[in-house]
Amino acid sequence: MGIDFALPYIPHVEDFLIFGAWLVIVFSVLPAVLIYGPLTEKKWSLNAAMVPGTLELVWIETRVVLFHPTRGFIFRLVLTGGFGVASLILAPLPSMRNFYLAQRQASCKKTA
Repeated sequence: MGIDFALPYIPHVEDFLIFGAWLVIVFSVLPAVLIYGPLTEKKWSLNAAMVPGTLELVWIETRVVLFHPTRGFIFRLVLTGGFGVASLILAPLPSMRNFYLAQRQASCKKTA
């Protein structure tokens, strides 16, 4: 997969439970909670949408510091980091808040 050159630089880890738990929580459980928020019209859900973007940037920075990326890793890091930056920029925009509020009002009218 192109990681063979980086193997000598990766610290030896006996147990990957901590890394696996981090990945499962951050990239599967947290997004599921964030999907639950708008579906149940929770007020915190729009602000919480910035959390995965922040965590993506932390993850990318950690990978850059630990592995000193070269060759094929650069494109993937920039792409994933771009998604993190985009979510941090788009989530607090007034147009996003207005869209979210309009959707909430429309769903309230349907139930009334």
